[in-house]
Amino acid sequence: MPERPDIFNRPMQSTPLRTALTLDGPPSQATLTVPPDWAQGRTSFGGLPAAACVRAMQDLVASDPDATSPARWLRSITVHFIAPISVGPARLSARLLRTGRHMTQAAAEVWSGDRLALMANAAFGSSRFSELEIGAPEAPEMAEPEALMAMPYIPGAMPAFTQHVDYRWASSHFPFSGGDHPVIEGWCRPHDPVPLDPAVLLMLIDAWPAPVLTMATAPTRASSVTWMVNFIGDGLSEPIPTGAWVKVAQRTTVSEGGYADGIADVWSEDGRLLARSRQLVTLFG
Repeated sequence: MPERPDIFNRPMQSTPLRTALTLDGPPSQATLTVPPDWAQGRTSFGGLPAAACVRAMQDLVASDPDATSPARWLRSITVHFIAPISVGPARLSARLLRTGRHMTQAAAEVWSGDRLALMANAAFGSSRFSELEIGAPEAPEMAEPEALMAMPYIPGAMPAFTQHVDYRWASSHFPFSGGDHPVIEGWCRPHDPVPLDPAVLLMLIDAWPAPVLTMATAPTRASSVTWMVNFIGDGLSEPIPTGAWVKVAQRTTVSEGGYADGIADVWSEDGRLLARSRQLVTLFG
């Protein structure tokens, strides 16, 4: 008998993250090509075009002559998922909205065919002094990633894009397992060895399923509607080194009428809070 492919230790990668995030053309009029292995069902994994928008807006802010020093880092982004983004080429356009003394506002859109599919607004700001300081919450205790089992990629049973993420699941319930608490905790990092900048971190946050799905007893579809991520402090003023893990703790706060609200916090390996996410998903079942 032929040897069974070892899908547990060798994910079926084909398009590295750095390639998938590459834009063809200037930020104001670029093409993003979504590879099939970065899909989620019939559409692109939403974290990929959102991350590409961040890259395009970052380029505009970096080249803005009115954005004087010190440098401006991504502080917040809001994403509206309007329509599916098909595998293949999509049009991405980014623009600056306003530049002030300490902050620059930018926007980006992604068009799939002739339809507007995604809109993003972002705020880039420099650090400033304030006497009103409140410490960030501490990261929850969980086993180190090397002590946890790597989640395998199972073709046909998991979204294609998950083959590009190294997951270490720390909570007790998986999606569709009929759990009693809509909570997911664990570690993750991209399989492609790239530094963790805001765009990559944004993609990793979206790579986890909605926690409410752990309570489902059968496969149930969910789709993001809106998503806001605030980046905390200057934790990403410099990219986090290649190969580093991030710790993720997320929970669904309420689910009614087919919509679920969820919160996620993300920490670095040394316990710095990097980002806080809030997302609304619609449930199909």
